[in-house]
Amino acid sequence: MKKQPTQIQSATNTLLIKTNVVVRRQFFSWSDIESEDFTKYIQNLRDIGCPEQTIRDIIVSEVNQVFSQRRDLEVTTPEQQWWKSVPDPEVIKDAIIKVRALDNERRELLTKLLGPDWEQSGAAEAWPPQDMLAETIISGWSNGRVILDGPVLGKLSPEIKKAVQRISREAWRRQQEYLESQELNGKPISNAKLAILRQQTREELSKILTPQQLEEYLLRYSQTAENLRRDLRGIEVSPEEFRKLFVQKDAIDMELDLLADKADAASIQRVRQLELQKDQLMNQVLGSNRSQLVKLQKDPVFIESQKIVQESGASADSIMPLYRVNRETELQIRKIQQDNLLTDEEKQEIISQIKSVQDQTLKRLLGDRAYQKFKSLQENTTQNGKEN
Repeated sequence: MKKQPTQIQSATNTLLIKTNVVVRRQFFSWSDIESEDFTKYIQNLRDIGCPEQTIRDIIVSEVNQVFSQRRDLEVTTPEQQWWKSVPDPEVIKDAIIKVRALDNERRELLTKLLGPDWEQSGAAEAWPPQDMLAETIISGWSNGRVILDGPVLGKLSPEIKKAVQRISREAWRRQQEYLESQELNGKPISNAKLAILRQQTREELSKILTPQQLEEYLLRYSQTAENLRRDLRGIEVSPEEFRKLFVQKDAIDMELDLLADKADAASIQRVRQLELQKDQLMNQVLGSNRSQLVKLQKDPVFIESQKIVQESGASADSIMPLYRVNRETELQIRKIQQDNLLTDEEKQEIISQIKSVQDQTLKRLLGDRAYQKFKSLQENTTQNGKEN
């Protein structure tokens, strides 16, 4: 039996109150959307006379929140692969496709719920355009804005995410202000001061994040992780290896930064001990071959050899042989240049012969196709240098 409205009499009028309508704001999960609970929600709002503009604002906001959560949990971005020194192009491509598909799905749902004019709602502006979302995936974090997605950070509540973003932006601002102040006053940058600023940020984050969440954040955005990715550039490591290196290297790097401005004998000795610990750690986790590659990452000749192989499309196996050739060539040229018994013309002729042998060896190591590509790139670089 349908419940009748309750009638309340007064001296001046009669007030009808509907008692069969219950309105409450809900948080909708994806399963709620599939069961079309939004439709019931909209009807409840209309039943109490809620203005259509307000209904649109509420529903758009709710749907955006649901799809934002789906995006954070369902899309794999380069930020989640914190052990990779260079983002995987396929991951970027797949992420952009998935983000655009989710956005189209979101728009279709809102059109179904609210009609084609829903975009006139002010809440519609809260959702970034597809191109902006794609650019965020490609560029990653910048200017203190971090990406909080994936199975760990993606599950943070909206309130915690806002707090993390605020702390990250404030940390970036503090560091920028310090760097600009030092430059303006002609003073050197203190690694110890930067370390203190970073520690302040960690302490603030530790108050709102669990240890697991904080570690995930640091694996993505800490200076230690950035340095580690730089050192491991071009070297394949697993997530487990990267995490193990990070956990132990983090404390070492912090202490090294705090000692950076000190010149007393005890501090210098401690720095040497810490650097030795870092080398031993690399060797322990990565093995002798890969740890040797880490050291070579700081050698300009190795970096150039690596660049040649990458740009020419040659096999990565040719990097080390190429490095040895280039290293030996550099040593021979340096020896000739320092020989005071030779005239300038003789030096030039011998160096030309050395470079010719180097060029022939390059061709043999790279293969004809990769070698021709390398020479073409080299000529273009030389030509551009002359034009500039």
